Amino acid sequence: MTHFSSQARRVEQQLFPHKMVSLGDLRQIDGPLFDLNGIDLVFEPSVVDSLNRQIGTSRGQLDMVRNASGDVGQVNFRNFLSDAVCFAKNKDVVIIASPHTRHIVNVLIPQQEFIPAREFFDFAELFMDEAGYEFEKMETRGGGQFDVMLYMQSRNPTVRQFAPGEDTITDGAYLRWTGDQIELGNFYTRLVCTNGATDTFTKKQTKLQSFTPSEVHRMIDLAKSRELPKIGFETYERKALEAMDSQCSLAELQGLSSRLTGLRIGMSPETVDAVLPTRKYEDYFRARGVDIKRQGRVVKTDLTVWAVFNLLTAFATHTDMFVPEDGTRSAILHTATSFLQAERDIKHYIEYE
Repeated sequence: MTHFSSQARRVEQQLFPHKMVSLGDLRQIDGPLFDLNGIDLVFEPSVVDSLNRQIGTSRGQLDMVRNASGDVGQVNFRNFLSDAVCFAKNKDVVIIASPHTRHIVNVLIPQQEFIPAREFFDFAELFMDEAGYEFEKMETRGGGQFDVMLYMQSRNPTVRQFAPGEDTITDGAYLRWTGDQIELGNFYTRLVCTNGATDTFTKKQTKLQSFTPSEVHRMIDLAKSRELPKIGFETYERKALEAMDSQCSLAELQGLSSRLTGLRIGMSPETVDAVLPTRKYEDYFRARGVDIKRQGRVVKTDLTVWAVFNLLTAFATHTDMFVPEDGTRSAILHTATSFLQAERDIKHYIEYE
């Protein structure tokens, strides 16, 4: 557990400063400026919006009050609503500050209770001991976010083969911590001989939001059962075999490229072009009079869905553009898995030579 403990400490040190406070103690002074028991704090607009939703109002409603009663009237109205809500039911929230700007950049509003990172790691150590797992790796979203993925492998792993050269370890498990809950899921590790990749496919199974004995035992018992490794694997196996026999449409390639350049992953168009031949096929079909926006689903490339899936998994495994811990590689693999499991475009295509 030495490796696990050192990584856990590193993740704790990277988390942004945070503090659990009563919602009623956060008093608006003016716009983004709030008072917390005599301490002035500057909140990002999105955080102010989140807090206002908790007291039953919105930016639009407060703007109407400001237009009618001025800035002071709006602040008084907003704080009055906060007092009323907290009088009926006191609510705790976790405010998260940027160590660089010292502004409050996020707020966590637990449905039940806040689970500190140290308590999560202590639970994870107990979980591995009781359920028979060994620590494999840990990933975070970076930027001080409350989002940690902890991957574990069974001490006695099971390998299944659904096609020649397609060996899969089926009994991995993961725990994901987001500050207000711990999620348990299983994952399958595909040992890919064709591209040298090792791909991980995750599936959420259950969660806990408080450390009651019954909830802790329920999660550990599920992990100890022989059912967890089986859940979902049959679907993955079926979709993989289907992908080997299905041609990829132009629209499917375009959708993948859009997801890779989107906000969640943020790859540059040039990098995506080096991974997927989307632009090459767009040029090819456009030259033959195809409306590539409207007809993308009915024209096929000469790539199978499985081949495209392998292009993504090979890149995510071998690229040195992203450090393994920042979660970007996992996001690309998740995109590949979603693509694999999606419904395929129509089976009969228009042929273009």
